Amino acid sequence: TKGNDIARRVDIYPSPAQNDLFIRTSLQIKQIEVIDAQGRVLSRKLNQLNSVNTAALAPGAYWLKITTIDGSGVKSLQKI
Repeated sequence: TKGNDIARRVDIYPSPAQNDLFIRTSLQIKQIEVIDAQGRVLSRKLNQLNSVNTAALAPGAYWLKITTIDGSGVKSLQKI
């Protein structure tokens, strides 16, 4: 699907993350959201889209929703 294709074209590192998560892609990112296991949006970024500060997140599993001009994709994120 289109979402899977977008997710495959985005690299996030390091994984697991401690304080910062970096994003590498050739796609034009419009928005990044960090979503918890209950589906709550914990943070939303509209600029500086090459990294996400994860220092305030509790250790655990999260989703990173990446919205581009071509659609959206989701990547899993582990916080330590």
